[in-house]
Order: sequence, then C-alpha cells, then structure tokens
Amino acid sequence: MSSDLESLEPPRLEAPVGVLHLEQFIETVLKEALREELERRDALTSMASQCAQLRQLFSEMRGLSRTQSFINASSSAEGGEAAASKASRGGKEKEEQGGSLSVSSPFRSKILVDLGNHFYTAAVVKDASRVRVNIGCGVVLQMPVEAAEKFLRRKEKQLREAAMRKTKEVLRLSYRIRVATEAVSRITQKNIGILRD
Repeated sequence: MSSDLESLEPPRLEAPVGVLHLEQFIETVLKEALREELERRDALTSMASQCAQLRQLFSEMRGLSRTQSFINASSSAEGGEAAASKASRGGKEKEEQGGSLSVSSPFRSKILVDLGNHFYTAAVVKDASRVRVNIGCGVVLQMPVEAAEKFLRRKEKQLREAAMRKTKEVLRLSYRIRVATEAVSRITQKNIGILRD
C-alpha cells in the first residue's frame, strides 16, 4: 500500500541553478535596464513636444505683434489721454464698468501662461520681438524670435533622433528579455520531461 502512495506522488522538481541565475538576471538587470530606457525615451519625447509647443507660441506671439503694430502712436496716445481722464473722474466709473485701465503700447502682447494643472495667469510681454532661450548648461541667451525658432527646430530634431535611438534600444532589450524567458521555459520543460532532445 505504501508503495502505491509513493508512486502517486508527483516527482520533486528541482530547478537547475543556472535557471535561477537566468531568472534573476532577467528581473534585476534586463527589466531594470528596459524601465530606465523607457523613462529616458519618454523624457526626450516630452522635451521635443515642448519645443514644438514653444515654436507654436512664438508664431501666436508674432501674430499678436503684427496686429498690434498696426496701432499707430496717435491712437495709443488718444487712448492714454482718455484713460487718464477716466481715472481723474474717480474710481466709481471703473467699478461700474467692471473693466481695468491699461495703456498698451505697440509690440506689447498679452498672453496666458500655464502654471501647471491647467491653471493660467495673465502675462504681458513687453517686447515680443526678442526672447530668452535656455540653450543648455545653464546658459540663457536673448535672441530674436526667428533665431529662437531655428534653434528650437534643430533641438527638436535632435531630441526626436535621440528618442528614436532609445526606441531601438528598448526593442533590443525587449528582444533579449524574450529570448532569455524562452530559454528559461525550454530548460524548465526539458527538466520536467516535456521536451526531449
């Protein structure tokens, strides 16, 4: 009777030491490297899209500057005199109208700036013809919008190329993980006896 029970028990399977090392290599080295490469690629892609958004903002600012440049100096001076006379009459008129007094000069643009989480604040760009650009390593240069757009196009192209290289690296690591996982599976199946030489 005891011999029948022993024959019904499944055989004890011991995983070869090499399989355990290979599984540990997959988890600690390959998958960690894959995660890091994915994070780097996502950061590069995000920076490239920020460059594209900034170029779009420049074109919108250029459009604002063009429309405001048609305002001649006499009309802005008349607007300033009218605003001064309204201010001298008292603050009640301002409160009743619900408006604010502002004198805008040509080439001045008003924009909304995203502070994060879709929270915007109004900003005034005093001179929309020049911008300050962080070119890297903590160096910030003031340059014309056209030069900044050219710089951003080059930077965006470089970032997208770097993201493509990271994508190739991600694919290479994914392939290595798949090959190593298949090797572990084959060794385990051979050890169990499912596969024969």
